[in-house]
Amino acid sequence: MTEKLYDLDAYLRSFTAEVLSCTPCGKDYEVILDATAFFPEEGGQSADTGRLGGAIVRDVRIRDGVIRHITDSPLPVGSTVSGEIDFAPRFEKMQCHTAEHILSGLFHSLYGIENVGFHLGEREVTLDTSAPVTPEMLAEVEERANRAIWENRPVTCRYPSPEELSSMSYRSKIEIRGAVRIVEIEGIDVCACCAPHVRRTGEIGIVKCISAEKHKSGTRITMLAGSRAYRYLCDVFSAAHTVAVSLSCGNTDLPGAVASLKAEAAQIRTEAFSLVRRLAEEQAKALPETPGSLAVLLDDSATADAMLAYANAAIGKVGGVLGVFLPQKDALRYLLMIREGDITPVVRAFNKALSARGGGKGNLAQGTVPATFAEVEAYFASL
Repeated sequence: MTEKLYDLDAYLRSFTAEVLSCTPCGKDYEVILDATAFFPEEGGQSADTGRLGGAIVRDVRIRDGVIRHITDSPLPVGSTVSGEIDFAPRFEKMQCHTAEHILSGLFHSLYGIENVGFHLGEREVTLDTSAPVTPEMLAEVEERANRAIWENRPVTCRYPSPEELSSMSYRSKIEIRGAVRIVEIEGIDVCACCAPHVRRTGEIGIVKCISAEKHKSGTRITMLAGSRAYRYLCDVFSAAHTVAVSLSCGNTDLPGAVASLKAEAAQIRTEAFSLVRRLAEEQAKALPETPGSLAVLLDDSATADAMLAYANAAIGKVGGVLGVFLPQKDALRYLLMIREGDITPVVRAFNKALSARGGGKGNLAQGTVPATFAEVEAYFASL
């Protein structure tokens, strides 16, 4: 068994170890050492990266209890190599994982809700709960979690004896055989976990839940902590500030400014739609009386509302089928209308002849047709 140096010291960055085996693994190599500070992908957390001797460690996996380092080049079996982990991403994960324990411990103690799923990747951190979490519950847990961080509580990781473990109350998503590693955050959480954690909660800095959505029978919460949360909040502030400057207001005044802008835009849209309808109606009034069927192509600036207004104003002048068309990408939007009766046989024949899609009821049908207006005019001329 490879000695897990990260169990002894989560802050260990450099180490030396003996190469026990090195076997090809596709284009890479699978290296087994007698000891390692590299944490493998395990318990929902992605693996560490770094270097072993002159080789780059791309990934670290654990299978059948054996830790396997995936490197880009081979290492001599029996040699002693120096290992160096990429500590910045490791520390980010330590911050996020410890923060997740705080959140999960509080959900458990306050609401009896369990953490039933966890993923800590290179960017995203999610936790899945056993029951739905309301916005009020999430706000309460997040506020208490940050308070626990600022109180700088100690975090301890250890392997209790079987006798001690049997009398302990701790969280665990799965049944664990053999030695159980317990991570305890003073007064907040006791949980079985294999991953590296910070020594004190103050090293996390801040935790922020950025989304919560229904997932199975519970809620999937996306969270960030430490440096990841800081970068995210910097990006949010920068984006908000850019928008605030463009609206000539302060960041905290954005909700009111955006609401006013939306109301103004809605009023402009209403007035614009009214003008478009009136223009369509005026254009329709200029049509001469047509005893047969007629196809009309509107300008691409028109709207669906304008198509209907045009049709309603023009149908009294058309003895047969009126087709109003609007250009779209690689197709035409259509509106078919007759003065009275059922439009169904008309639209079925049109769709079949021009491979169109659409339908309707009464004297009106709408849809799209993958044809040119010249092809449409030729069809209408045949009616």
